[in-house]
Amino acid sequence: VFHGFTDSAAGIRSTTEFTSIARQRGWVVAYPEGSRDAKGRTFFQVGYDFHREEKVDDVRALRELAGRLARDLDLDARAIFATGFSNGGDVSYYLAAQTEPFVAAIAPVGGTMMSSWGLGLRPAARIPVLAVNRVDDTTTRWAGDPMNRDGWGAYLPVEDVRKAWVGGLGLERSEVKVLAGGIRRHRASTSKDGCEVLLYEMPTGGHRWPVN
Repeated sequence: VFHGFTDSAAGIRSTTEFTSIARQRGWVVAYPEGSRDAKGRTFFQVGYDFHREEKVDDVRALRELAGRLARDLDLDARAIFATGFSNGGDVSYYLAAQTEPFVAAIAPVGGTMMSSWGLGLRPAARIPVLAVNRVDDTTTRWAGDPMNRDGWGAYLPVEDVRKAWVGGLGLERSEVKVLAGGIRRHRASTSKDGCEVLLYEMPTGGHRWPVN
């Protein structure tokens, strides 16, 4: 479970309910702490413009962390999942987009894919995606920021991210269902296997982790 930019492992742990869920279901949950950039801000390296000079290989570090946990705790290395908020959602996508991904599924919240590695996505594995984004989010904008007006670096619109995974995974079935509160659930699947892409489009709420 990955925290957002400038946040901490303790912060995302207190925001989410994954610790209690893990206890109920027999999971192991880890909250990695990001590196600190030149200005002392915690982050996970996904290629933001202002982190280009940061020599951080989070993919390698997180792969090693997952492998160590699997070995030390006798876990199933094929059942490693990634979620996170904002920058934590971005790194969830980034891990899944690798040529040799070690995650089995991802659930990014308020996350996106940078144009530098998201354009032309060709998933190397059949990784299901569950994404949550808000239309009124002004940090991870629904319409993306292809011209880099906000300074993070160019990134894709939410709908383009969804289409990249749907197309890359060859999912031919699609449906949209309106849920309570005006939430729209976009679901794409295939008759070939259980792989699917789910996007929960929330109309309001800004840039924050969803709470009941």
